[in-house]
Amino acid sequence: MSLITVGTMAFDAIETPFGKINQIVGGSATYVAYAASHFVKPVQQISIVGFDFPKEEMEEMKKRGVQLEGVEIVPDKKSFFWSGRYHEDMNSRDTLITDLNVLADFDPNIPDSYQGAEFLMLGNLAALLFHGDQVFFAPALPLEEVFDPTGAGDTFAGGFMGHLAATNDISFENMKRGIIVGSAMASFCVEKFGPTRLKEITREDIDIRIHQFKDLVSFDIELI
Repeated sequence: MSLITVGTMAFDAIETPFGKINQIVGGSATYVAYAASHFVKPVQQISIVGFDFPKEEMEEMKKRGVQLEGVEIVPDKKSFFWSGRYHEDMNSRDTLITDLNVLADFDPNIPDSYQGAEFLMLGNLAALLFHGDQVFFAPALPLEEVFDPTGAGDTFAGGFMGHLAATNDISFENMKRGIIVGSAMASFCVEKFGPTRLKEITREDIDIRIHQFKDLVSFDIELI
């Protein structure tokens, strides 16, 4: 199976009650790709970056099975940049700077090599699943520290869609499993600035975290 993800690859400057970083790689498609690549390959990226986007970041993505044929590199413009400051509750934030740069010219096109992809990821998904008269909700895992919530929703989406693409199963029961997988991935994301933790964790770490979710609320599902 394969997954196409369409979104931003960018730079963020983030300030939280726990620290500050002046520049780190971010963007919705970046978080989705790093999360999904733990479950499915290839992840076929569609985005746009400027001349300043790090080549080493591109290489890191490629090593993880992320295909970049759909990423346009604009040689004379800078990448999208966002700066924000989180409040003490970590649930609200102020946007300080938004520089669209190359994003103002983003016209997504799906390369011919991506045409066989089975799943397409656009935007964010919530951890609330409806099916007929059935509802499934997964709460956030209680953590000792939430360092940076930036990208947690995109990471959830990447984990959720990565699981669906890997299993090729869109039944309600499997979507419930996907919700748990996505929530587990999001819980890693918030532990450090940017997508740092997503690049550090192993499949074993993910499996342990998923079982922590299971033990927390005793989900009536069979984990794969």
